Amino acid sequence: MPSSSERSCFLPFTPASDLTSGLHLYAAVGGGDPHLFEIDTGSVGVLVPRQSLGPAYENFDRSLDVKFEYVSSGKVYCGQ
Repeated sequence: MPSSSERSCFLPFTPASDLTSGLHLYAAVGGGDPHLFEIDTGSVGVLVPRQSLGPAYENFDRSLDVKFEYVSSGKVYCGQ
C-alpha cells in the first residue's frame, strides 16, 4: 500500500503515442526539482542523479557507492 508521500499516475498509451525515443515522465525525488526519467520496463531500480535529489537525500557517504552496469548498453553508473 502506498504511503501518504507516494503518488501513482496513469500514463496513457494510445495509437498516437510515439515510443521511438522511449517513454518518459517527470518526477521529483525527496523534495527535489522534477527530473525527466525514461521508463525502463526491464529494470527493477531507478537511477536518479544526485543533483536531482531533494533535501531528504542530501547526506551521502561516497565510500559506500557501488557500480551499476547495464549489460544491454554497457553503461556504468556509480551510486547508492
